[in-house]
Amino acid sequence: REILWKSLYPAKPYNYGVMKNLIHDLTKLAEDFASQSRIKKNHSLHRSELLKFLCSKDNPKLISKYSERITKEKKDILTNNLFDEFEIEKTKAQIFYSLLSDRQKAEPQKEFDFATELLLVSFLSELFEHYSMINEVNKIHKVSIETPLLNEALELVENYDKFLKHEKISAYYYLLMSEKENKSEFFTKAMKTLTDMSNDSDPRFLYYLWVNLANNLAFRFHEGDMSAQRELFELNKLIIEKGICHPEGKNKIYAVNFNTIYNIAATLKEYEWAFEFVNQHYVLLEEDIREDMRNRCLADLSFRSNNFEATINHLGNIKKIPDPHMKIYVKMLTVISYYELGYLESSLSALDAFKHLLKNEKRLQEVIRKKYEKFIRAFTLLVSAREGDKSAAEKFRMYVENTEGITSLNWLLRKAQELDESSSVSKSV
Repeated sequence: REILWKSLYPAKPYNYGVMKNLIHDLTKLAEDFASQSRIKKNHSLHRSELLKFLCSKDNPKLISKYSERITKEKKDILTNNLFDEFEIEKTKAQIFYSLLSDRQKAEPQKEFDFATELLLVSFLSELFEHYSMINEVNKIHKVSIETPLLNEALELVENYDKFLKHEKISAYYYLLMSEKENKSEFFTKAMKTLTDMSNDSDPRFLYYLWVNLANNLAFRFHEGDMSAQRELFELNKLIIEKGICHPEGKNKIYAVNFNTIYNIAATLKEYEWAFEFVNQHYVLLEEDIREDMRNRCLADLSFRSNNFEATINHLGNIKKIPDPHMKIYVKMLTVISYYELGYLESSLSALDAFKHLLKNEKRLQEVIRKKYEKFIRAFTLLVSAREGDKSAAEKFRMYVENTEGITSLNWLLRKAQELDESSSVSKSV
């Protein structure tokens, strides 16, 4: 730095602060130069950045003129393999609108030229995938995804069915139309697209198509369509057969997907399939959680089969479960299993730990917390009834039958029925 300073200011003493600012400014200029040089050398990127700049000036006429230049240069784009390098995600909408606007003014039914068609295929694929993904989030908040841009795109595909030859466009088109028109025929076509696709297709596309289809079925089920759960199970079987477990095609599976696939199978009493799924696929989980996840699922299967000793054994092998909802569920299974085995003190001790976790686990969804709190209230009444409190037995039965949103309701109802049968036997004696 001192040598450079002497060259710049031979008559002045060295100043560290001034030199630091000079080097900082010079570095910024070098970075800007490197960035601009890369853009200038990359023809498509250069055009893309220029188009973005024009769009920021909000001049539709200029945008339209420049997008025409892009389509006229199709030979150069295709010859130099620059088409895939287009980085114009944010400006494709403007190009799309200008193309449609020109088409509507002139010859609406005229075929697109090859370069324009490729541009539209790229744009439609990204647009449909984007709207399909955000649609699942929007449905939670009951917000419509309909926009003028999406409606124009759907209408374009409807009028030019050649775009449906592209499997990515067709799959997401049918998925979006099933939401827009609420017609099962569109959803069935989207499902068929996934079924017909080969296992070596783009793993990212296969994975996110499955996610969208699964979310669609899950929402239908929660809205009261009970058949949707069976459809979801069959869909999950299909993706396991195809090996669609990871968006990057890796031989791995996310814990949340593993848990969801198991839960749906177990809920439908597909116990044999669930058992095989767990034992064959738990090795695809992250190493630090795979044994715990396996024991969690096997504990649940044992519980559903009324094998409470095996349930306790599997639960005892669990070292750590990071997911708060699974952690709470494991605590509840422990409480119930000890109760069923007649170990009342152990059950009550587990109940105290359950209450403590429920109170202090901040990550738990409030609606889920309320369900477990209702279970604790019902279980406390059950214990009192078991110890001979006749008023508690009646309160327990009334609480279980008249309170909505209790976790493990079926088990509680069975306990209520057992209390009634026990009471009837006592009276007859």
